[in-house]
Amino acid sequence: MYDSTAIAYLLAPEIYQLSSEYVTIETKGEFTQGASLIDINKKMGKEENAMVAIDVNADEFRKWFVSAVEKCKSRIRRNIMSTIVTILLGICSVSLVTYLLLKKADIKVAMLGIGILLLYIASLTGIPVIKEPVNAFIDPLTSVVNQFKSTLSGAD
Repeated sequence: MYDSTAIAYLLAPEIYQLSSEYVTIETKGEFTQGASLIDINKKMGKEENAMVAIDVNADEFRKWFVSAVEKCKSRIRRNIMSTIVTILLGICSVSLVTYLLLKKADIKVAMLGIGILLLYIASLTGIPVIKEPVNAFIDPLTSVVNQFKSTLSGAD
């Protein structure tokens, strides 16, 4: 539960009781080599340098933890459905482009068709894709190409 308590402190610090303590890392092997050493009893006579959680409201932590897990479950279910829909619509997009190319349609028409379908897929899954909506209506093909370029390059 160590990772979840650290995350809980970041997201719900009000459920923790903190104390100002001297903390160091033991590197010489005098006490516990490589471990954190916290002078809770003030025996080292060093100045306090960290806030340390010394207690947690267990009931509040349990509520927070269960709520966080439930939110994750909900998001996972939603993501699975979005993924299935995206895959199916992606297959339809590729099929459409293949059909258009086999019918000797212009490549620009085929790419525009797949671009529009992919924009539709993205809108169904809640992915924001059009950063400049005005340009998307003036020149949709360029908008689609620019979006693919920024997605492939990892830019936001």
